[in-house]
Amino acid sequence: MRRLVLFLFPLFLLCGCREGHLPRTGGLPKPKYSDSQLSEGLKSPESEKLDVVSALVDQTLEAVRAEKLPERLPNWIAYHAVLIFGPDSYQVWRNGNADENLSRVFSVMLRSETNAEGAFVLREGKPWPRHSGSYFSQEHHPDQFLNYFSMTGGTLDVEISIDGRQFTMRDLLDRSLLESKADQELDYTVLAYSHYLEPGISWTDKFGETVSFPELLKVLLAKDEPTCLGTHRLGALARTQSREALCRTPEMKKLLPELELQVRTAVYELKSAQRPDGCFAIPGETPCSNSADFADIYFTGHSLEWILFLGDRFAADDWFVDAIESLAIKVLSNYELIYRNLDAVGSPGSHYDFDGLSHAVSALSRWRKIIEEGNLPSDHTTVSISD
Repeated sequence: MRRLVLFLFPLFLLCGCREGHLPRTGGLPKPKYSDSQLSEGLKSPESEKLDVVSALVDQTLEAVRAEKLPERLPNWIAYHAVLIFGPDSYQVWRNGNADENLSRVFSVMLRSETNAEGAFVLREGKPWPRHSGSYFSQEHHPDQFLNYFSMTGGTLDVEISIDGRQFTMRDLLDRSLLESKADQELDYTVLAYSHYLEPGISWTDKFGETVSFPELLKVLLAKDEPTCLGTHRLGALARTQSREALCRTPEMKKLLPELELQVRTAVYELKSAQRPDGCFAIPGETPCSNSADFADIYFTGHSLEWILFLGDRFAADDWFVDAIESLAIKVLSNYELIYRNLDAVGSPGSHYDFDGLSHAVSALSRWRKIIEEGNLPSDHTTVSISD
């Protein structure tokens, strides 16, 4: 099956939108820049147009969320669509305040029927993300669905229905822990674990081996993950760094200098590659349709989203607000076409256009909340392995 996917979707593999990683050789990469270069390069005055851009972002969010979602809503699209509704979407839904769009998304995410290619199947009596059937009914990367659920602020006690049997998202995390291993694709796994796991814990995988979060992070620091041009790997690093309690354990302290260096370097390189229009130069091909705007929405949206895992560290900087403004303008001008194309065209490219839009609106949502409220104190919901 994997050979068939490689033949049908070579561009997606090239762009990092399917399984796989490119291991680095020789351990950790050598620093590209001196500390003074990074410090000077990341200096920026605070933007003078926060109010104007905030109003533009509010207008954009209202328009995109009010638009009826495409009729085509397979699992992979639903788990992206929920990002459009921001980091509080789970609480809105759980409190009974979800509109038709958000209610429909959560229904697809959490209620599965095998004969309808639901998001989850039963495997050895436990919930398992779908890895068979129609391409966009499947989870494309390990722990992708779990991570996107975590980005809604979702708690692990939420019920998942599979062919009428009830489980919880915690069951999905437990399955992930049993399957976790250092030689798999790790970006979504580290993203999800950095949100849910308590500091300092370890667990036993299905082979009886002891695994810990620092072990997985150490491997991720030493290799490339090309998924979506590397943005999800960087999101995993940024989200981990923002989790101060997670970084205080002895094993994590050993990794912290390299973690911080890689995050600072990535932000510096994005800032250095910013175009006059505010968007970031794209370092490779995207899987989007043949549209420059769609590609900008895809890469700049993914990039701003991962940086915002750092909280308000760059959110008010002049260069960052310029990028937010440019992204909001492009989203506002293109979201209706992206929605329509998913139904009317239904091509793989149209699915990835929607993917890019979802991450872009997620970035705008997170930025607006940070500017209005400061950092997101509820961005982590920890659990104990022994619970």
